Amino acid sequence: MLGKLLNTGFEEELKRLKRECEQAEEWIVIGHTLLVGDPIIVDLGEAGHPVSYLMHGMGEWDAGSYIAGSMQHLREDVEKVNQWMTGQSRPQANRNLPVTCAELDALAAEIAEMDYADAETWKMLLNPAYESAKAYEEEMIRQIRAMNGQGTPLKEMADRLGIPMKQVYGFLKMIKASSNELRGLQDGGIYTGSS
Repeated sequence: MLGKLLNTGFEEELKRLKRECEQAEEWIVIGHTLLVGDPIIVDLGEAGHPVSYLMHGMGEWDAGSYIAGSMQHLREDVEKVNQWMTGQSRPQANRNLPVTCAELDALAAEIAEMDYADAETWKMLLNPAYESAKAYEEEMIRQIRAMNGQGTPLKEMADRLGIPMKQVYGFLKMIKASSNELRGLQDGGIYTGSS
């Protein structure tokens, strides 16, 4: 009896999910987002066959974001990402260095502007690259903070790390900004760390 009740409950939930997730016949799912598995679709019912990602679990499929105007545009956008990640589209001085979050932001904005897409959606799609860039930046900041504390000159920091002086300077600005922010929190009585 309990097995039948559990099975019936499962079947009802499955039917409800199927109704909720019914997609239009003209949509072809070509992928999904990594975080929650939202489908990425090509809409064959629209002119140009635009590519979008749809948020599931919303009770309808109208919520989502535009990615590209067509499969061809998506292919070109992905090719641009690949060229950027392999260094082919990056400035000569940065070609052999890991990609930074600022570079990824610029790439997402460029793709979005070219195809009238949503930059935040492209940032979400590039999330694995962002995670890698954040790890790289955190390590650079850690090393630069330590060298700066020892009074190491800027050029020597750049030489030791194998990065351009401009990038070292950018990381130093980030360190200073975070120090000023922390100092502001301490002065404003909001900081709760040890004194």
